[in-house]
Amino acid sequence: MKALYNNHICDVVETNSEVTLADDGREFTVPFGDERLVVDPTDDRVANADNLGLWYELDDEDAENLRAMLRGG
Repeated sequence: MKALYNNHICDVVETNSEVTLADDGREFTVPFGDERLVVDPTDDRVANADNLGLWYELDDEDAENLRAMLRGG
């Protein structure tokens, strides 16, 4: 499962009363109530992620094409 935290795509590692996320080789825990956390984001929110190209290892052009596809365009 994926989540967005602070507009960055992250892997969900574990959930309990909080959620443990992994991003760029590090793990960290945040409360579910954190306004910067979006669990199971919509395609449109993923399209706006700051690290979309890095996450999917895409160059700028391919990242923009993916953004357009996720937005339905």
